[in-house]
Amino acid sequence: MKTFYSLTLFYLLVSFICKSQGQCGGQCGGQCGGQWFGSRCQYLCHCEGPCDATGDCVGDSICAKGWFGPKCQYKDLTNVPDASVVVDPAQHSNWLNDGDDFSCSTNPHFHSVHVSWKDSYPYTWMRIVTFDSSILLTMKVSFKTSPSSSFPELECVNQHVIVTNQYSIDVYCEMNVTVQEVILKGVKSMCSLYISGGRNTALKQRAIQSSNYTEDPFEFNQASNAVDGDTRAMYLNRSCTHTALGDLAPTWTLTLDVPIVAKLFVLYNRYEFNATVHNRLQNFVLEAYDKNNRTIFIYQDPSSVGQLVYRVPNVDSRSSTYTVKIKATSAKEGLYLTLCEVEIYAECPAGTWGLDCNKSCPDSCGLCRVEDGSCTTMCAGKSDPPFCSIECPTKRWGVNCLSNCSLHCIDQMCYPLSGECMKGCFGFQNPPFCTTNCAPGYWGDNCTQFCSSHYDQTACNGQTRECFKGCQAGFMLPDCILECKRGFYGKNCSHRCSANCLGGHCNPTTGVCLTCVSGFQGQFCDQECTPGFWGSNCSQSCSNHCDQVKCNGQTSECLQGCLEGFQLPNCTI
Repeated sequence: MKTFYSLTLFYLLVSFICKSQGQCGGQCGGQCGGQWFGSRCQYLCHCEGPCDATGDCVGDSICAKGWFGPKCQYKDLTNVPDASVVVDPAQHSNWLNDGDDFSCSTNPHFHSVHVSWKDSYPYTWMRIVTFDSSILLTMKVSFKTSPSSSFPELECVNQHVIVTNQYSIDVYCEMNVTVQEVILKGVKSMCSLYISGGRNTALKQRAIQSSNYTEDPFEFNQASNAVDGDTRAMYLNRSCTHTALGDLAPTWTLTLDVPIVAKLFVLYNRYEFNATVHNRLQNFVLEAYDKNNRTIFIYQDPSSVGQLVYRVPNVDSRSSTYTVKIKATSAKEGLYLTLCEVEIYAECPAGTWGLDCNKSCPDSCGLCRVEDGSCTTMCAGKSDPPFCSIECPTKRWGVNCLSNCSLHCIDQMCYPLSGECMKGCFGFQNPPFCTTNCAPGYWGDNCTQFCSSHYDQTACNGQTRECFKGCQAGFMLPDCILECKRGFYGKNCSHRCSANCLGGHCNPTTGVCLTCVSGFQGQFCDQECTPGFWGSNCSQSCSNHCDQVKCNGQTSECLQGCLEGFQLPNCTI
């Protein structure tokens, strides 16, 4: 027993030294001392260097890697250990998540980013830092629930974009599933990307437990140990809770200052060398309640053995959590509840902002910037800033629906966010982008129709099928489908048939008359009848009773009169 207490005193001394030094190494100032700030010293400093009493980074210091946003309180999922960041075309991507908003892509061909994780995460919003806010016109956000190529991409649901300055774009999506990949396409210029994992709202909140372990003479097992910011897993570090022997329903309860939208619960279990105390948390139950004490979320651990760290995502983006309860259910190692830390990564409810989520967004907008409550001036794919609730009208897309859908789209219909063609291409062949002309000889919807076989030398217009170089002889513009109208022939039907063609009819290709009017003969009816003949094509002979057998080629009237015994005009009587 004496040895046990000696070891305990040793661990207490080490723990005290560690806690007093804190993560800032004694550099963080303010009334809270150490690494804390806030009205109740409830926020941890996440600066690379020291923080001042308000939580701002001192001097030129910026947020430590993995943190961003107001007072560096938001966890950046692009920097968690299992994150993979890939840009296209392939290049190093350090500039994208190094926390330096002035280190940017220098590749002029840069166009997409893929961020993936081994674990699944709830998605709420991301921040894009760019010096070219026009990427809003081309940017497309999508997600995958698995990085496998066989899983389809999911579109951003109810996308809401907050643009309050020329550098920063916040993109919100209401995804009702956890995701393993975030995909950004059409982003030709970027400097930084932060994907919000929320901020830890559990720190220093009001914690109670159903009982306290009394067999420990030092009694450093109070409920508040689970929200002290110390994730170390050994009980002797004075950073874990512990309920009493005989407590048949061990429960730990946390009540928040204000309701929040909880997105991820992280539980740090107790761990001891050569011990199995971590199994006590196996099959725990986690429940979340709103301010009216209505249950809004329930989770029970399904694992067969206790885990060192539990991650419990919540994809509900509308319900606000006020109270959280964690209950032990396994009696494998005795019915105890021991928690070394509980983190609740959350966002402010819609319509509120600030670290304490106690400030209201302006009445003119339902969602505002987390730093200052400012509203957006731009809507992506919506027409009514700052609410961004009304879809673009037909044939319009983009920021505030100011852009017209491309004439390359069938019926000029396009997606309101990306401008990509919704129903396919009209006169172009690469839907949904519709930027590549039809191959020679094709036109129409997605270039599936043939140009006329009567075009001359080259292809036709992909949208109008008008033949670029005109038509072969016998067919008329614009599309070389119809033969020449009566009275015309030749290339583009640009020549008139001979006036001596009967009825104006001639071959549309050659101009050869089908039949000549009376008094003319030849292919083009340009020759008068030879003496002794008359009529159409000069196919009839003059009367033998005409003097010298000569007659008018059109009327058959004898030109020199009749022989004796016959009378004019044609000497047949």
